[in-house]
Amino acid sequence: MIRIQHLLAVVLAACVVFLVGCGRSDGQKPIVLPATPVLSVRAHWGVAQNAYLRVFADPSTGSRLAFILRTGDIVEISAKSGYTDDVRGVRDYWYHVISGNRNGWVFGNGLDLYESRERAENASRLLSNG
Repeated sequence: MIRIQHLLAVVLAACVVFLVGCGRSDGQKPIVLPATPVLSVRAHWGVAQNAYLRVFADPSTGSRLAFILRTGDIVEISAKSGYTDDVRGVRDYWYHVISGNRNGWVFGNGLDLYESRERAENASRLLSNG
């Protein structure tokens, strides 16, 4: 009989610990995960289409401005965000770009994408001459 009482006490204690441990506390903060870039991107090169294309430190217009690209500037694309974003009514991906020794994130509608550097250079020349 003592053994059954002991077993019941252990089960009851385990239930109390489980119920208390699973309760949500108001002090908990939600976990915010950073954007996970896709490791491979079909287009590896981009050409800036805007006169002053802003490049951000993170994939968000609220992020710190890293630098500015000019129309026709060629960038290497190293990653694409795993989600689309809406910026001023336009939905597109964010692209992580490299320009010389600088890098950052550009919203997709400001870039034309190309599979080779040669094609990007041709497009850049056409923008400069047009």
